[in-house]
Amino acid sequence: MSDRAARTVFIALLLSSSAVAEQLFDPMRPYSRAALPVVAGNKAPAGFALSAIVYSPDRRVAVINGEPVAEGQKIGGATVRSIERGKVQLDYRGKTVNLKLSTLRKSK
Repeated sequence: MSDRAARTVFIALLLSSSAVAEQLFDPMRPYSRAALPVVAGNKAPAGFALSAIVYSPDRRVAVINGEPVAEGQKIGGATVRSIERGKVQLDYRGKTVNLKLSTLRKSK
C-alpha cells in the first residue's frame, strides 16, 4: 500500500471514530433544561428541576435542584405533595406544580 493511501485510510478511521464517540451518552452528565417543570394550563415557575426519583413501597425520594427530598418536605418555597413513578407534585404559592422526569432521546 502506498504511503498516500495509508495516510488516507488512517485519516478516515480517525474521523469516523470521533463521530462514533459523539453519539455515546454519558450517564454521569447532569440533566439539561429538558427536565423543567410543567404546570397544567400555566407556565411553571423557574427554579425546579427534577433529576431523579427513588420509588419503592417503603421509600420515596426525589432529587430536585440536586437536593434529595421526601413527601412533606419543603424545597425552594414549595412543599412536596407526592412522589410517584416518573413525576412529583409540589404545592407552590397555592398552585400545583407537576415535575416530570424527561427521557433523553438520542437524535439520529
